[in-house]
Amino acid sequence: MKYWIFLCIFFLIPGCITEKVVSVSEKLDISGGEIKLNQARIIFPEGALQQETTIILCRLKKLPARLPEELSLRSDIFKLEPDAVFKKPVEIILPYDTGLIPEKRIYVAYYNGEGWIRIGNSEVDKENNNVTAFVAHSGGYCVVVKNEDYGFSNYSYKEGDIPLLLLHGMLTPSESFRTLRKFLRRYYNHPIWIFEYHPGQKIEDSAELLSNELALLHEKYGDFKLNIVGYGVGGLVGLYYMLSDTIYNNDLEKILITIATPNKGSRLATCKNVIDMSRHLEDAGVKLNSRDINILFSLSDVLGKFGEEIAENSGFFDKLASLYDEYKKKISCYPGVTKEEPLKFRIECFSGNKPYSFSQDFGVILNDINELRRGFGDTYVSVYNTMLSYIENSPFPLNYYEMLGNEKVLQDIVGYLELSSFSYTELFENIAEPGGMKEIVETWEQEFKLNQGDPVNFNIILEFARNLLNSCEQDAILFTNGDNDTFPLWWVQEKEGFRKDVAVANLSLLNTSCFIRYLKGRPHKVPISFTDEEVDSLKPIKKKDKTVWISHQVVDDIIYTSQLKRPVYYAVTVYNKYLKHPNKLEGLVRRILKEKEEEESDLDKCLKNLHENYTFEEIFDAQGNLVEGIDFIMQKLLTNYAALHFMVGCELKEKGEIENASYEFEITLRFAPEEVNLMIPLGKQYEEMGRVARAESLYNRAIDIDSSFFLAYETLAALYEKTDRKTKSIRLISLWVNKHPNDKKAIQLLSSYAE
Repeated sequence: MKYWIFLCIFFLIPGCITEKVVSVSEKLDISGGEIKLNQARIIFPEGALQQETTIILCRLKKLPARLPEELSLRSDIFKLEPDAVFKKPVEIILPYDTGLIPEKRIYVAYYNGEGWIRIGNSEVDKENNNVTAFVAHSGGYCVVVKNEDYGFSNYSYKEGDIPLLLLHGMLTPSESFRTLRKFLRRYYNHPIWIFEYHPGQKIEDSAELLSNELALLHEKYGDFKLNIVGYGVGGLVGLYYMLSDTIYNNDLEKILITIATPNKGSRLATCKNVIDMSRHLEDAGVKLNSRDINILFSLSDVLGKFGEEIAENSGFFDKLASLYDEYKKKISCYPGVTKEEPLKFRIECFSGNKPYSFSQDFGVILNDINELRRGFGDTYVSVYNTMLSYIENSPFPLNYYEMLGNEKVLQDIVGYLELSSFSYTELFENIAEPGGMKEIVETWEQEFKLNQGDPVNFNIILEFARNLLNSCEQDAILFTNGDNDTFPLWWVQEKEGFRKDVAVANLSLLNTSCFIRYLKGRPHKVPISFTDEEVDSLKPIKKKDKTVWISHQVVDDIIYTSQLKRPVYYAVTVYNKYLKHPNKLEGLVRRILKEKEEEESDLDKCLKNLHENYTFEEIFDAQGNLVEGIDFIMQKLLTNYAALHFMVGCELKEKGEIENASYEFEITLRFAPEEVNLMIPLGKQYEEMGRVARAESLYNRAIDIDSSFFLAYETLAALYEKTDRKTKSIRLISLWVNKHPNDKKAIQLLSSYAE
């Protein structure tokens, strides 16, 4: 069916273009062509249009929204209507009002419904007074000029100030930081500096410009310190600056905060990707409106030819990851052990998990694009791609454009700025000193409450800590893995006096001499045979196929020295690669044994812990449902309970205790009602128990929660076939193939059912 594209250019600035013509029309087809109105031209390359299309070119009479203070208008507006995405970018050539303007400050721009987008690939022809840009979509286009040069503007400084440096996202600085600046004026008593970089250049170039400009300010003001908030791509500029020794001016005071920043890239960063998405949507019968189109293309339009740099798996992110690895070494170095003093600043990454409100739910159709799916991303960045490490802030229920207008986000920014400057390495160095542990847990509490926000999550993690400690016998030694299975345990021991007899030994910290000496001394007196001198001289041992880290050497020594006369455990949160000693599951812990036993779990102890020793008061409400406000990190924590109940249910089923097994399986779902990866194995257990209807409901539920989860389709189709409902199998897999026409595995499966 033919569709029509209308291109409109309306008169805007008196004296800029004086012709009376307000519209022209032209029929163009797949071979391309050109349409002109006055001095404006739009060139369609071969293949840009799918079929013969009537193009209408008109002039707009007024701006769709006020220009930000950084920009001035220098042309009429050229608008493409109705809404369309082209198969190839078209060349838009716009005349502009003459003047002595540097080329790098002249752009083709459009309003995307949230703010003004400057197209990064804009090129200026001063001889002919026009600007060219390549775009692949409809929208109202005009020529704008940045009023000032790039770099800092409107900054001030006096001795003792700690400026907050703001690095903008795809929108202009005044649009990006309008609400934040108003908020900070009330709560932040230091100057706010804004640095504006060229929107269509490499991150490294923008970071180098930032470095040079800051160096000039250091020459002017001396050795000042500052903090940084980077929004969107601005976060990458800030990260690259402070992580690169060659350009960093050693001027970060305590923190760099990235907000909705593609720290690992975005699928929407390149024009080609967005065109492909649009084709898939069109094939699915979705008609995009102008608002949808402009939002989808905004990031790739701003980045221009450098969009590839910010696409997932690009060389830039390999370089950034390498720089971040070096940063981690610097924050974890210990005074007296290494030549360098540990860094006292840190990085926090804020993300949003609410996609932009499009005219339709694109996430259902483009279910492999996490930026477009609720709970996965904010339209430009998937939640995972905002991260630099596994321990990050809980995502806000916001989209990209809402992030810097939200009160909770603004409060958290101020909260981090108010945190005292510290390094955990220095805190751990003093862990054995009076008040040392108290200082550690209080610092952790401050950060956790900023990261996880709702008090519900703090209460849940403390309850998890008590349950983990209560899994252990008296005077036990408990090896833990990371932040969330260590700090909360220390907190309840220090603040509540709860199970202070258990020595909590974090495996990462066991690589440091100060922590090993702490465990050897009071209050725990962990049996370690190494003298203090030997502890200080411990180093990783390199073997042919692996490295034996200090922590592994210490764990071996503790087990050998104690002969397990004191009970020794791994927390279930410890990675399997560390579980080198024989052990048996007893709940949230695995008890280390002298010899391997046939049974991998102690069913009686697991049941006793789950139903007698553990409490779940902070997790469930009076109706037995999960309480409101649990963030995704705590949800992952709760899967430890779910997995334990599932394992117990499987063992009970094997013993023929079907009713008790079913009870455990239902509790599994209570802890993780949205965890689709649990629903498939649960469903299979129900199938084996003859409860086919229950299994079917779980598979359907998994599909409802995550329509991109092919295993759920595959498993449900297999169930239909086994229960003589092959027609439903064919219908179900056909539904998947219609949305994923290139999925060879699904096509083969469909063929097998159709035979």
